[in-house]
Amino acid sequence: MEIVIKWSAVAERPILKSYRVDISGKELAKIETSEDGRQISLSNFNMLHPVFHDPETTNDEIIRTLKELFEGEGDPDVEKLGPMFPLFLEFSRDEAGGYDLHQPIGITSQTQSAMPVWGRSLGFSSNNLLLNIDWEDQTIFTAIASSLIVGPGEMVRDVLRKFKYIGPIREVPKRNFHPSITYDESRWSNGLAAWDFLYKSDEAFIAELNKWISREDKFNTGYRVELKKTYELDVNSPLAISLQSGDIIEEDFAPNELNRFPVKTQLVLKEEFSRIEVHPQDIGVGISQVLPVIVASLSSREGIIAMEQPELHIHPALQVALGDLFIARVNENDACFLIETHSEHLILRLLRRIRETTENELPPGVDGFTSDKLSVLYLDKKDSGLEVLKLDVDDTGDFETEWPKGFFEERDEELFF
Repeated sequence: MEIVIKWSAVAERPILKSYRVDISGKELAKIETSEDGRQISLSNFNMLHPVFHDPETTNDEIIRTLKELFEGEGDPDVEKLGPMFPLFLEFSRDEAGGYDLHQPIGITSQTQSAMPVWGRSLGFSSNNLLLNIDWEDQTIFTAIASSLIVGPGEMVRDVLRKFKYIGPIREVPKRNFHPSITYDESRWSNGLAAWDFLYKSDEAFIAELNKWISREDKFNTGYRVELKKTYELDVNSPLAISLQSGDIIEEDFAPNELNRFPVKTQLVLKEEFSRIEVHPQDIGVGISQVLPVIVASLSSREGIIAMEQPELHIHPALQVALGDLFIARVNENDACFLIETHSEHLILRLLRRIRETTENELPPGVDGFTSDKLSVLYLDKKDSGLEVLKLDVDDTGDFETEWPKGFFEERDEELFF
């Protein structure tokens, strides 16, 4: 699927100019809109695409049938071109009674954009629906065209809904923070979705999170996350009055009375050595910045997790731990991470694990990693535009391609010159 967004001088805004669907490497259909966004049409519907006709039909048969059809030679068997082709011909009749397979078909089911409306069938202009096309044929054509044209876009949409994007600056929740009632994937960009997720997490996830943030062989932050749940007791309630007066409370009275009060959830971080409880606003910025990265990584079971500079504001020891976290998630759930980073430490940890895996020298309890699971792309801005250089890594954890200037060289210059 391909979409093209262009600036419209007429509308004075960007418009989604075209929406194209390819199947098996061949264009199937394209929807386009006019510069003002008022006219939308199916500008190409390739009814000769292999998806339509019988696989046993040869190219010679297709060419011969089309020649017979358009040159009036013989009696063409258009059924060879697929069951949809005769109906498509009726949509392609021109005013002279001939056929124009390249004639655009007007679309009325969407406005201002070439993007189809998800969950709805395409609606075609009545100008294209001639009187000799009955309602049943129109319905069949619309259903099949919508399935093949709208369907792929909906599949891409569903995949993108599983996409998580973590921005470079993660917001620290305010003291009066309340998690979002409904799931909002856009809140991952500023990190707040991570705190939403934590407030609703079960004990198993909190235990997994604490394993990563507190163990010495992982992030070793010195903190643990705890969810504290408390009843908000009305001071004028019978239970509160009984407690204040020291009255004896019947065994079944307290539970029944407590169930009437709301439960308040509070997230705290407990310092492991002193056992002091602190709130996210009270700890170093590094912990508050890396925690959304860890939560996103551990909570994602599928899809792509994209991150910008996950290493910001954290110690080098935590930066290398990020590498082990990403490796573990790739191995456990076949997760896919798309990471933009300036961290030499993160890259070095990934290379080290590749080397240790190849040489069978992994530390106990550490996940292995292989070069086929890593793709390193170096982006370099040049006068001609942005250049993308792929840096291949071998099984020993070394780059096969020389690293461009501006990354590892600074360390070498400081150490040896």
